[in-house]
Amino acid sequence: MPIIEAARHRLGATAGTAGDPSGFGPFVNAGVPVDGASGTQFGVAAKGSLLIDSTNGKLYVNGGTLASPTWKLVTSAA
Repeated sequence: MPIIEAARHRLGATAGTAGDPSGFGPFVNAGVPVDGASGTQFGVAAKGSLLIDSTNGKLYVNGGTLASPTWKLVTSAA
């Protein structure tokens, strides 16, 4: 079982978008993501989701919740 499929199964994630119904992404955002209940991908990105900042070449992971994402910097390409 691929890693993402295993994570979906284990967490029972049901949120997401039409393109990614899992809620794990990866999501793409032009710029630094915003945390909180009205932040970037709130209600869509499950805990553990990946988000790529296409403007700055950085990778983030959601350490928060589906309802209130908290985007943590993982790495930078520059």
